[in-house]
Amino acid sequence: MRVRGFETPDDAVLAATVAHRALVRRREQQPDTADAATLLPPTPEMPGIGGWGFKIARLPSERVEVFALARARVIWRALQGTGVARRMRQFANGLASV
Repeated sequence: MRVRGFETPDDAVLAATVAHRALVRRREQQPDTADAATLLPPTPEMPGIGGWGFKIARLPSERVEVFALARARVIWRALQGTGVARRMRQFANGLASV
């Protein structure tokens, strides 16, 4: 699962930490450093999305579309709840309601 759109690598790292902790809580397990997020630098191939981002590996059971969507919601709620989502480029002028 990839999330992009942060202005700085620090913002992306903070968001990845929040997202990873939310997934660990949802999975009701202890954090596993091998399962940690990976920082994604900006890429010129993605001008519309742009910015820094992160990638979190999903468990095999989470790769089914229904579970992948549920995990994406967990991450999005965690980013909104902590205010990290407001640091994303696409919401710089206010957070859109989803």
